[in-house]
Amino acid sequence: MAPRIDFVLRSNAGFAWPVQFTDAVEKPYDWSGSTFVLQAATAPGQALVVDLESGDGIMHDDLPTAALTIELPSGLTPGNYVYDMLRLVAGEEPETAMWGTIQVEAGVSAP
Repeated sequence: MAPRIDFVLRSNAGFAWPVQFTDAVEKPYDWSGSTFVLQAATAPGQALVVDLESGDGIMHDDLPTAALTIELPSGLTPGNYVYDMLRLVAGEEPETAMWGTIQVEAGVSAP
């Protein structure tokens, strides 16, 4: 079962989160040959506010140990969003790698 991972971030700064996917005994999965897509919206079926893919917001740190970095951009409109990230392998059905919510709070400081 894919883990639920919720994010809370500020609208005035980018957000990068390294993640490693492991099984119940904390052995990393081997996700060699995988690509990923992460999309977020205010609700399922609504216009996307985040649309990331491998190499553009989802960095493959080490696929043989399922290590990725998720990079969410600055400038997102404050609010609450739902997202999911799919793992794609040629010839296989897409698999949900993780899902959850993104809460964006208004930033105070200007860069």
